[in-house]
Amino acid sequence: CLAKNNGHKGQDVILQSGGMANTGGCVEGTSVKVTYDLAASKNPLVVTSNKTLRGVGTSGVIKGKGLFIQGDNVIIQNIHITQLNPHLIWGGDAIYIQGLNSGKTAMQRVWLDHIKISNIGRQMIATNTASVKSLTISNSEFDGQTQYSATCDGNHYWTFLFLGTQTQVSLVNNLVHHTSGRSPKVGGSSVIHAANNYWSSNTGFSYDVVENGNVLLEGNYFESTAIPNKHDQETVGAIIVPSSSNQKACQSTLGRSCVENKLSNCGSLTGNRESAALSNTKNVAKYYKPTSPQRLTTNSQNYGVGALSS
Repeated sequence: CLAKNNGHKGQDVILQSGGMANTGGCVEGTSVKVTYDLAASKNPLVVTSNKTLRGVGTSGVIKGKGLFIQGDNVIIQNIHITQLNPHLIWGGDAIYIQGLNSGKTAMQRVWLDHIKISNIGRQMIATNTASVKSLTISNSEFDGQTQYSATCDGNHYWTFLFLGTQTQVSLVNNLVHHTSGRSPKVGGSSVIHAANNYWSSNTGFSYDVVENGNVLLEGNYFESTAIPNKHDQETVGAIIVPSSSNQKACQSTLGRSCVENKLSNCGSLTGNRESAALSNTKNVAKYYKPTSPQRLTTNSQNYGVGALSS
């Protein structure tokens, strides 16, 4: 995308096994020498069972190192994770969850609350293998503004990657802004209930629901988002977008109406395999009852670091 010559910088790639034949999707690349911090790319801070990591005021900043959560009953709260090799793809994930026993056993009861993530090289949050079967992400800010973008437009592409055989996520009351893709990407049998979040200033696509992904999307506010959910030959996962036509199914499956989303200056938001999405998300959806969608503002006192009113 550097050929756009639009004044924005791109990201280089830390080569994985396979060298130039394994660049993660980059084509016609040129080999260059790069420097980066190993703390971000190779040595995350490991958080084990029965731990709470909580920042005080606005001083709880982890710079140059992400978190690898490996345990049940974990709370990460009021923490800002930033500066993980933002110039490099594979530069580091802010929060990574794969489950216990090398990813063979799903974790339980992980809560990410009032966090902020900015300026990273790879995923803001990534789950994989067995992953976690009760993950709540709430009241948090995911800030994609960056000097280095895989789409060369100042917006971060690698936002959320929800994979894993037992992944179940409640994504509630978060602000996701200035991204260009994977906001989130959902697959690998993951189940996501996304409610009362605010997506804004996304130059690409937000939802990318691939094979075996399941999403119930309700009460969210999308603003200035080019493609709220992606449609191509790979996005064959199940996503239900509430409307007047599927409220009867919501009442039958959830015992309540589903809350419609709101779009402002956006592309279309459409469902796919909605019956499957509703059936597969009903157990996660019971934990939170959405309200009407609201546009959050940058001076909100109920998300990100520094304010713990809820």
